[in-house]
Amino acid sequence: MLFNWVEGGKTPPTSLARLTELGYRLVIFPVSTLLAATSAVQHALAGLAESGTPTDAVQPMPDLNDFFTTVGLPDVLDLGKRYDHN
Repeated sequence: MLFNWVEGGKTPPTSLARLTELGYRLVIFPVSTLLAATSAVQHALAGLAESGTPTDAVQPMPDLNDFFTTVGLPDVLDLGKRYDHN
């Protein structure tokens, strides 16, 4: 069985141990990252509105290299080199 965990939804927070007892074998979190991203966007926009530049807003953010690593870009580029026959 699958448990669809939605923060702020109708189901109260439940421990993973309890969900396992109830027979759930897979738990998904379909909006967790969306809510986190929304919070980050709100913070960045508030910083832009206050200072007129993104300088302060980008301080807690990862740099571009960290972002590229997170989304797997180095792996994609390596794969491209592996199959590039030009």
